[in-house]
Amino acid sequence: MSPAILQLIETRTQTRPVQPGKQQIERRQQRIRANWTEDERVRRRSIALRRQAELMSWFAAESKAG
Repeated sequence: MSPAILQLIETRTQTRPVQPGKQQIERRQQRIRANWTEDERVRRRSIALRRQAELMSWFAAESKAG
């Protein structure tokens, strides 16, 4: 193998900030999302936005009470 390829392999194996388990989960989620229909995407997005709004209103109420 050429020195350039060996160098590349070495740098690739050194830089791994993400845990392998987390990476696998991420890839699996991306695969799942790729199979979603447009309806499913819209439904999930509205659920996420609703949850976010609930959390924001909860935090606002907490900060006023506290």
